[in-house]
Amino acid sequence: MLLDFKKLLNIIILFIGSVIFLWFLKNNNLNMAIIVLSLTLIMWVLFSLILENFDLKSFAWIVSSSGFLLSISIFFLFGVEEV
Repeated sequence: MLLDFKKLLNIIILFIGSVIFLWFLKNNNLNMAIIVLSLTLIMWVLFSLILENFDLKSFAWIVSSSGFLLSISIFFLFGVEEV
């Protein structure tokens, strides 16, 4: 039961951070979106280490997927012009 709570807390942290990130992107505030994304990753790592639930494979997956999300966001905000 406690293990499920640890995993659920990590998922909730990532979900809330992603929603806030997308909300800032929707408002064209890239600076705050990057700050929220970074703070979400830091909080996730800290909570994983405190709860002794840190997994290097999931860490690599989350960092790479957040980098991909950030690069796609920058591309669509600055690389694609409306016609």
